[in-house]
Amino acid sequence: MSGKLENKVAIITGGGSGIGEATVKLFAAEGVRVVVADADMAGAERVAAAVRSDGREALAVQTDVADWSQVEAMVRRAVTDFGRLDILVNGAGRQVHTPHIVDVSEDEWDRVMAINVKGVFLCTKAALPVMVAQGHGNIINISSASVLEGDTFSVPYSVSKAGVEMLTKITSSQYQRKGVRVNCILPGLIDTPGSQNVEGKLGTFDSFVKTIPAGRAGLPGDVARLILFLASEDSSFISGSSIVIDGGRDAR
Repeated sequence: MSGKLENKVAIITGGGSGIGEATVKLFAAEGVRVVVADADMAGAERVAAAVRSDGREALAVQTDVADWSQVEAMVRRAVTDFGRLDILVNGAGRQVHTPHIVDVSEDEWDRVMAINVKGVFLCTKAALPVMVAQGHGNIINISSASVLEGDTFSVPYSVSKAGVEMLTKITSSQYQRKGVRVNCILPGLIDTPGSQNVEGKLGTFDSFVKTIPAGRAGLPGDVARLILFLASEDSSFISGSSIVIDGGRDAR
């Protein structure tokens, strides 16, 4: 433990599994008081309970990030219980396999966009007034390396993640001068429940791994450590950036 974030307060959406869970646990080990936000309350409470069992502070908040009233309540709970909000990690997302464009249903398109883009927008919108009033804040958004090559496994997913990247740039340009840094992470293949539910079930997970120069899929902890760097003062001169973490695949 480095203590780089000691006594900071963070909200981590999608904190009940995968990259979000790994980030919650890493942040808590660094002394962060964490709000574990997830639509799956059982998952959020499981992760928060594990943090508390280690003597750290965490609370679980059931949150549909596409619902403004629930997002407002999430931010209000963080400020009420912990006094402020220093870090927001927008990790909640919907990863699905879809057919080509003409066969994608409007309902599936709307569901993915609601969580992956609208959710990031709403959480950012709710957190910014608190951060601006404090004079400081840090937002880390999770996009995807799929935006780099137009992956066809899911049209709405790839398009939504491109939207997250642009939202990152715009938010940074509008709010960095007010003390809020905003950055974006583009993970490649990470071994999470989401990727196993898509690439694993499609039987493409192992074949994709063969295209990664690092010789393995990423782990949630790999991404969590990058999030920690972006949340700390070690990255104080970085804002509006998109950072790829894909085992070298994009540089093949």
